[in-house]
Amino acid sequence: FHLAVRPDYQKCGIGRMLVGRVEDIMRARGQKHLYCSVLVENKGSLHFFRKQGWSFEKREEVFGRKEL
Repeated sequence: FHLAVRPDYQKCGIGRMLVGRVEDIMRARGQKHLYCSVLVENKGSLHFFRKQGWSFEKREEVFGRKEL
């Protein structure tokens, strides 16, 4: 899934609530790990997720997408 909060609503706790809810749902389903992809240049998102306890490792992967 893709998660984003409009800039004018950021820093209001919405992202923290959404990510926390996803974590709760996946934990209840027995998931032991969650994965997310954040662009390395998106410093704001990296900071946000790190504050929520996520850890990141830099990889050289590229994800493609095509709209049909």
